[in-house]
Amino acid sequence: MTATASVAGAARRLRVLVVSQYYWPEPASIPTLLAEELQRRGHEVRVLTTFPNYPTGRLPEGQRQRAHVVETVRGVRVHRVPMLLDRSERTLRRAASYASFALSSALRGRLGMSADVVYVYATQMTPALGPALWRRRGGPPFVLHVQDLWPDSIVGASFVGSGAGHLIAGALEPLLRRAYAQASATIGISRPMAATLVERGAPRSRVHAVSNWAEERRSPALERPARRGRRSTSFLYAGNLGDAQRLDEVLRAAAMVDGDPRFSLDVYGTGTAEDRLRALATLLGLRSVRFHGRVGTDRMAEIYRDHDFQVVSLAETPALRTTVPSKLPTSLLHGVPVVAAVRGAAADIVAEHGAGVVAPTVDAEGIAAAFRVAMDLGDDERAAMSRRARSAYERSMSLAAGVDAIEAILHDVVREDVGRPGAMHRRASHPSGIGGRGSGRPAPREQARQR
Repeated sequence: MTATASVAGAARRLRVLVVSQYYWPEPASIPTLLAEELQRRGHEVRVLTTFPNYPTGRLPEGQRQRAHVVETVRGVRVHRVPMLLDRSERTLRRAASYASFALSSALRGRLGMSADVVYVYATQMTPALGPALWRRRGGPPFVLHVQDLWPDSIVGASFVGSGAGHLIAGALEPLLRRAYAQASATIGISRPMAATLVERGAPRSRVHAVSNWAEERRSPALERPARRGRRSTSFLYAGNLGDAQRLDEVLRAAAMVDGDPRFSLDVYGTGTAEDRLRALATLLGLRSVRFHGRVGTDRMAEIYRDHDFQVVSLAETPALRTTVPSKLPTSLLHGVPVVAAVRGAAADIVAEHGAGVVAPTVDAEGIAAAFRVAMDLGDDERAAMSRRARSAYERSMSLAAGVDAIEAILHDVVREDVGRPGAMHRRASHPSGIGGRGSGRPAPREQARQR
């Protein structure tokens, strides 16, 4: 379950369509940096996405949705289609929101049919609808890059009741099996996730494990200052404040070490559980925990530089054991050791590379114990841990390593598709690029703008 490509295949220039509900300027480093890097390597890349609204569910002030807008974003042609915007806790509205992007993107069949290969960024599985329909009509092969396991992430979501969750799971499971079977390749973000995808119907020969990378171009790592003689230990949590992150246990652990003058915890981010977590911190009387809200990517490098450890926490469920939160590769990029309050793939990475402290249990007592171990580490031990974190990122989680692997997969599925009916017709019909216009100009009714 690894990605390799033939030398002959690797030289070919591909027409790649990236389908993703999320894209820059949203915090979506995987589809954004993949598109930019493939374009830089000489491939012709187009992106099919919606209008920026994540994580708030609202458009930026002064913007509105249109039927189809084409713009050039950092050198990549981006097609934006409308969707129902929603970040509420209502099951039907959230489901309708996901489905609306699937339908809007599926209607751009001309764009999809003219590509050599379609890459689907699957935080949800709904964006795969269009590529699957195009494939059934003789369209290009598509590659699924699975970020969260469905239906598990739906059943366990805070906005889904237990009864509704099981009904949704029952309806989704056969559809997901068909999608996995139809995809020319399926990528999981960890080895455990890749193994689970095989168990759920993805052909073993088409399943790969590729680690996610961090936002290394827009938030490059800064040199970390020496901490000789400094007694304090600054912990950081930077990311989504939701139920899946189980931050209530982190706060209860903080309460157990709150009297230690060495301890401090800074929380950056927002999410559905933010108000509840702030209230809990007040209830616990935490003096050493500070909430800062959401900050821009441009500030994160300094924030990481100024902290000793990052907390990575997740609820303990079978699905979450297979995932790797984006804050983990980001921490490793910046050389920040991790306190892993999690089980499964993320904890295995930290333990394997000696890149932090793994909590003995993921409850408050276990996390507090990990805090104490981290605070007791000497300067030399912390410096070595920081070097190992950075080395782990460069070896297996970097942008270059990830794009190399995905590019190889794209080449392989295109090469395997060459003899399939429709493949030669697509290339003959659109010799000059995705969309079939040699000039690269948008269709007459599209609105184009440069960004």
